Amino acid sequence: RGRKMLHRKSVVLFGDSLTQLAFHEGAWGSSVAAHLIPFYDVFCRGFSGYTTRSAVTLLPRVFDGQLLSPSVVTLFWGANDSSRGGQHIPLEEFEANLRKIVEFFRTSEAKPTLILISPPPVDHVARKSDERINEVTVEYAKVVVKLAKELDIKYVDLFTKMLEQEHWREFLNDGLHFSKEGNQFLWKELKPVIDDVVGELKFDFPHWSQLSMTNPEETLTAHFGSLK
Repeated sequence: RGRKMLHRKSVVLFGDSLTQLAFHEGAWGSSVAAHLIPFYDVFCRGFSGYTTRSAVTLLPRVFDGQLLSPSVVTLFWGANDSSRGGQHIPLEEFEANLRKIVEFFRTSEAKPTLILISPPPVDHVARKSDERINEVTVEYAKVVVKLAKELDIKYVDLFTKMLEQEHWREFLNDGLHFSKEGNQFLWKELKPVIDDVVGELKFDFPHWSQLSMTNPEETLTAHFGSLK
């Protein structure tokens, strides 16, 4: 009775392979984690090859409100939906699916703040395939931005921001997935949005300088309450 447990707020990165790879060395998700820990736990829920159609079905299996109840969620979809191959999701369905995903979180108990990220441009020459082309991807990116503005959601228009860079192709290591430079660029664009969402970062446990070096139990009991 009176005991306060350490239930840390969390940020979840939810998307396709561009998110699944986010915690590789030097990748953008690693930068999110390095920036926010120890104030937030940062989790990766990336699913390579998945589309928004899969994501809608996946949602209640990933975010059950108990094991994972985030404060902030990034939604990074569209790279596969905009494919002209077997993963293709029609533009109208892509928008409808994104709306369902947003509605799921907004009606959940956690009601996390959402951040939408548009799919990046692709380099079909580097991929040696025209399955993904920017003339198509741009339409999916526009939907993400339109939805973000309509529903008052924070967003990063990664497609537009990357194409503004002269050497944007160097941001991709295979024409689709991020190189080291691409990961750094996404983090540069995402960081101010993250900072705006989380606000001032405060410790949820006593700073080490506040601990009694001879009797840490005393300090921690004063903060969290007795374990008895």
